Amino acid sequence: MATRLGLLDLNEDVVRLVLDELSPADLGKVSLVHPSLRDLAQRALFSSIHFWLCDERFHRLFGSPMPNPMDNPGLPIIPSLVAAILRRPDLAACVRELWCGGSCWHSRRDGDDDEEVPKLAAREADLQAAVSFVLRQRGLSYRHACAEGLRRGSPDVYLAVLISQLPRLTHLGLSDFF
Repeated sequence: MATRLGLLDLNEDVVRLVLDELSPADLGKVSLVHPSLRDLAQRALFSSIHFWLCDERFHRLFGSPMPNPMDNPGLPIIPSLVAAILRRPDLAACVRELWCGGSCWHSRRDGDDDEEVPKLAAREADLQAAVSFVLRQRGLSYRHACAEGLRRGSPDVYLAVLISQLPRLTHLGLSDFF
């Protein structure tokens, strides 16, 4: 099946290859700018999140790899991820580091580039600001979210809220936080 993108007719397999190279934020933009690609872009976004969390470094946190959303298109991968984060503070810490640090996650882990640590801290502050914005839109405060997280056994509930709101964040123009 051919998919129309601008003036070009691209084979769906080619479109998938292109989407695989995009960041989660870019995928959100694609799904908004090109409605015909919304389904493919959203599936690629889920797959992107799934790819990182199914990396061998995270297997021990889940106990086993997460199910592949491509094998089951109806799988609610985001709610599943949120639920897992709320249950596992150690997982939340790893995912927060991954999303905030980006490529410097490896440097921070290996200890071979301490200059990246301040950048990670600054990214964390930006991330919290973005989450606070989303919480305000829902009538909640950051303090309330943290308290709710502690009640549920994890202080990182704000991260779960952020990930569950990824499409909304890109729609609000906050994609720079990713």
